[in-house]
Amino acid sequence: MLGAEDYNTEVRFSGQRAVFMGIWVLPNANSIDVIKRVRAEMEEIRKELPTGMTGDIAYDATAYINDAIHEVVKTLIDTLLIVMVVIFLFLGSFRSVIVAVVAIPISLIGALFLMQAFVFTVNPDWWWMTQSSLSRTWNDTCAMACRASRPRYKARAN
Repeated sequence: MLGAEDYNTEVRFSGQRAVFMGIWVLPNANSIDVIKRVRAEMEEIRKELPTGMTGDIAYDATAYINDAIHEVVKTLIDTLLIVMVVIFLFLGSFRSVIVAVVAIPISLIGALFLMQAFVFTVNPDWWWMTQSSLSRTWNDTCAMACRASRPRYKARAN
């Protein structure tokens, strides 16, 4: 059956009655791409809304992800500059600086490969979504296995 479980609940957004529609990102989906598509779709929805009615995104969890990515890039640039200065000051050779500047990106590519291999992400919701997804898959698998095995263990009428 389609419909709300409870029609006595009221949603308010900025103090006004509203309709809520939640969008959850799948564990294997890119949150940044999803919010871009949601924003594009919201523009289309806004065009079709009656006069006096508006549509907005109440909560965007990707702001944290964008900030985290920005901070990582900024930290990498700062680190590269500091490493270059320190190597030049201690070794006094541009050749040593160039070796380090070439070695650092190669190390980062290896680190990114390992992060991808071990499914590391900056999405804070990923772990919980994955755990619920895995447990749901496990429960579905168990339920299917139990259904498949029921006829073997059926009690016989005497």
